[in-house]
Parts: sequence; structure tokens; C-alpha cells
Amino acid sequence: MTDTSFWVDGPDTARLAALYAPMPGTGKAFRYDVMGDRALTKPTLLSGSGGLVGSARDYHRFTSCCWPRGSWTGCACSAAARCAS
Repeated sequence: MTDTSFWVDGPDTARLAALYAPMPGTGKAFRYDVMGDRALTKPTLLSGSGGLVGSARDYHRFTSCCWPRGSWTGCACSAAARCAS
């Protein structure tokens, strides 16, 4: 996955999609830049359980590894794929 990291910098910042959230009370969508801006600075702690910023292509690759017995394009990505006979 070549476009996944814990933060975005340089020319890739222009590729970030805008985030939207429901407005309390009305439910109407509003641009929520507070969360999006967090992706522009290196976090203090790189947590493996969350906080990654990635492209749709990389996310598709990741989910593809989780689906057909843990393999993607013939490469074993999980224990299920390595143990399959």
C-alpha cells in the first residue's frame, strides 16, 4: 500500500478529501475541517489500531486481503492463506 500513512504532507495534501459531519439539531451536513486538519501533522503516537490516512485504492487492496482466504494477487496476506492447502 503505497498511499497509506499516519499523516499527509507535501504535494499529497491537495489530494485529501473533505470530511463532513451532521450539524447537531438539524442533521444537515457541514464541512468538518477540524478532523481533516489532524491528518496534516505527524501524530505523537503512531497507533497501529487507528489514525491511518489512505487512498481508496489502498483501502481496496487491504479489504481484498481480508476477503478470499487472506490472499491478494496470489500473495498470502494472512494466516488463513498461509495455512490453506
